[in-house]
Amino acid sequence: MKIDSDELELIILPAYEVFVKEVKYKAEKLQESFEEVLNNIEKQRKMWHQEIDKIVNALKEDVCGMKKMQMKAQNDHLSRFRELLLDVKKAVQRNKDILESLEISKSLSYKSMNSTLMSSTQT
Repeated sequence: MKIDSDELELIILPAYEVFVKEVKYKAEKLQESFEEVLNNIEKQRKMWHQEIDKIVNALKEDVCGMKKMQMKAQNDHLSRFRELLLDVKKAVQRNKDILESLEISKSLSYKSMNSTLMSSTQT
């Protein structure tokens, strides 16, 4: 039994203590490795978010540019059709005035604007 006790105390116990220290050291290194991996993942996430933000901002700029162009074109068309509407109202009033007038010269000098005004609605 003395031999067993001496062997346990002098050989086996120190071997286990060394083994436990090695496993503990490896566990610490493993923990550090995973922390490094997680930090790298976080860095990559931030880089991807920055890239995505750049892409989204560029898309938003493009869409805003298209919107501005389309709205200008739409407003230009609206202005043109408002002018044409005024012309139509003037033509209606002029025709009414001619029909109500007793002056024959107005009727003889009358030129229809219908074809001109109708062709303007085709654009």
